[in-house]
Amino acid sequence: DFLTAATNMRSWNYDIKASPRHAVKVTAGRIIPALATTTAMVCGLVGIEFAKLVLGLQSQGSDKFLNSNINLAAGSGNFTTFAPDPPVPISTGLDAPQPLSFTSWDRIDLSYKLNELSVEQLV
Repeated sequence: DFLTAATNMRSWNYDIKASPRHAVKVTAGRIIPALATTTAMVCGLVGIEFAKLVLGLQSQGSDKFLNSNINLAAGSGNFTTFAPDPPVPISTGLDAPQPLSFTSWDRIDLSYKLNELSVEQLV
């Protein structure tokens, strides 16, 4: 009954047709198994990649690890090797001693003790 009420409140909010209770139950009955299937597949793929780390394959290069794109509706899967983009320098337009450029791979390391730095002090 909660699903039906929530569905129909959403329908009212977006000015779409309301759904009867049995239609909501049928739709929810299809979604829950799909969520379980997707979750199981993602956990399995993550487990495979984690096993590669446990076996020490990270020292053999990034081509041993895969990015996965799975489409359960179409029954297709795409596996690609991890190939990060090269860093592209972006000019800051600032004068020295400020950094003249940065890349998407740059990072800022902060050294502080816990509860010592507020957001206002950081900015």
